[in-house]
Amino acid sequence: MLGAFVRLFPVLTADFPLNDGGLFFTMSEDIQRAGYALPEYTSYNQSQLPFAYSPLAFYLTAALGDVTSLDLVVIVRILPAVLSALTLGAFYLLARELLHSDLQVILATFAFAFLPRSFEWLIMGGGLTRALGMLCLLLTVWQAVLLYQSGSKRHIVWCAWWGGLTVLSHPGIAWFAAFSCAIMFLFFGRTRKAVVHSLLVATGVILIVLPWVITIIERHNASTFLAAGGSASSYPLWLVTLNNLIMLSGEPGVQILLIVGLLGVAAIIAQRQYLLPAWLAAIMLLDPRSAPTDASIPLAMLVAVGVDQVLLPGVTALIAKLNTTKTSPSGASKRLSHAVLGLLLLYGFATATISANPVLHPRTALRPIAAADRAAMQWIAQAPEETIPPESQFLVLTSADFWQIDAVIEWFPSLARHKSITTVQGHEWLPDDQFADLQIQYNLSRHCIPEGVECLEDWARKSDTAFTHLYLSKSPRGNDEPERYFAALEAELAANPAYKLIYSVPDVSIYTVR
Repeated sequence: MLGAFVRLFPVLTADFPLNDGGLFFTMSEDIQRAGYALPEYTSYNQSQLPFAYSPLAFYLTAALGDVTSLDLVVIVRILPAVLSALTLGAFYLLARELLHSDLQVILATFAFAFLPRSFEWLIMGGGLTRALGMLCLLLTVWQAVLLYQSGSKRHIVWCAWWGGLTVLSHPGIAWFAAFSCAIMFLFFGRTRKAVVHSLLVATGVILIVLPWVITIIERHNASTFLAAGGSASSYPLWLVTLNNLIMLSGEPGVQILLIVGLLGVAAIIAQRQYLLPAWLAAIMLLDPRSAPTDASIPLAMLVAVGVDQVLLPGVTALIAKLNTTKTSPSGASKRLSHAVLGLLLLYGFATATISANPVLHPRTALRPIAAADRAAMQWIAQAPEETIPPESQFLVLTSADFWQIDAVIEWFPSLARHKSITTVQGHEWLPDDQFADLQIQYNLSRHCIPEGVECLEDWARKSDTAFTHLYLSKSPRGNDEPERYFAALEAELAANPAYKLIYSVPDVSIYTVR
């Protein structure tokens, strides 16, 4: 219940989806407009982006919108958190098969509930696909373990079913599911019968996803999938891995759960039980783009091992050592063990709550775009054509640190109904490294904010990028001071006759290029 509360509370207290989700909101609209036929392209950002993303979450969102008559924005806000809460039950089922005691299973479930990286990227708007994919992944791996342990044929069907739904939910998590099941095979299978069962599961998954895959290949050819598969970080693997290790648990401040998890790694390796450490290492190496989120699954189990096999025995040993009366120390040991568990529970709940609260954790991405931005985008969408022509192209500038957490730039095409020339989302499906190139252009344009108008115009010439409007979002996204950040640029724009201010409120300014 506490874990579900942590996931649902930030969403229910917000009035808009947290952080991202604009692309998925528009794709769900596209599904409705197409009468539930799979669209060839998404209308998002007027960019002819292939509708090649795993579509299950969009169909679910569209159907819920039609059945309940709720606005799709409301569904994109709430559904990811509900799906994320359901992952707690799926995790419990998996932990029950991989851990050695009921206490470890309960501890692991609490750890998974409270590790910030287990839910941060699932409950935001873009978690629409991530949360559904994670839920299906946990059920897939759970069924794979049962299949290899029991050999029962009914688990073949269920493993294939959940595996197919994982592929149809999220392409990146589908890869996570594939190598996770391979790891389970190495530790629980390795028999001829298990090989046959694995092939049958793979065949079932292929049969489930084949109609969708064939449709995408016929429309856009296989290069669409290849482009998305090559859209990982351009940074060196060692640097990405180091960064992932630093932020593995996502705890603000001292990472106590991570430390306990590392104690669990040492304990379990000392017992020559290598499954969880191997799974954790495979995630870091094979899925660096999403490693901290994916790693929360084995890390939560390792936290439970660390508590059960290191911390609690350490408490017992400490009480025995301090016992100078030679009386039975069991009562004091039990009380201190309960105190340790209570403090860890309190710490985990506090950590999860703080990490999801923009007031307590200013740098969190778990915040909706400001009401001022939504009002400005609505004004753009409703503006007459003589004010903002349909072919207008906006350069959107914000104070966000990275494009992944730049919610304004993602929601702009969905709410303003005009093109944002540096919005990255959706371009991973385009060939010729357009996804990476657009990330570079996004970063270069932002670097011009403190440099001024001349830098922006020089960037536009060099990148062969034309913009007809400037949209400046000064809504705070953390500890920054966006008003001061944009002050010099706005002073230049006010003095430059080539730019005309057409919309102004304290947090948003919109200029047209004369």
